[in-house]
Amino acid sequence: MPTSYRRGESIICWFLNGVEAVTNLLTPLRRRCPHMGCTLKWNEAENTWNCPCHGSRFDEQGLVLDNPADGNLPL
Repeated sequence: MPTSYRRGESIICWFLNGVEAVTNLLTPLRRRCPHMGCTLKWNEAENTWNCPCHGSRFDEQGLVLDNPADGNLPL
């Protein structure tokens, strides 16, 4: 992720992130982080579920690898 944006890029990024967040909230069957309910994304390179909101990570079985989540994923 770039550390600085050209004029207008930050607005576009903000808008696209908002669209993705609303879409994820309206999709109830997606895996969610137990920390604050953000939709998890599968990281194919590391075989982990990653939370884009606060950085929690889970293994393939749903066991927590990195905080701030304080529990495993419900099955």
